[in-house]
Amino acid sequence: MGGGLGALALDTLIVLVGSSLLRHRIGPRAFRALHWLAYAMWPFAFIHALGSGTDAATWWLRGTAAGCALAVSGAAWWRITEGFHGRPQLDRTPR
Repeated sequence: MGGGLGALALDTLIVLVGSSLLRHRIGPRAFRALHWLAYAMWPFAFIHALGSGTDAATWWLRGTAAGCALAVSGAAWWRITEGFHGRPQLDRTPR
């Protein structure tokens, strides 16, 4: 099961990179919608990392995974709270 989740995460990552390269052609709404996939991709990649390979039970992988989980949780929390929404917006009007 871990290999399938890793493949799904990789496929999603490829879509995200492709949409970043084509941002000027696909428009902001499509770009934003595709990039919300990053939030869905991360748990699959995380589960894949913890459930696959010979290093899955090592202390250093578990420590790295715990650090990543804390970082992603903190970033997601900041994203959904006033810390993100209260910041000044960039002026994106073409000149």
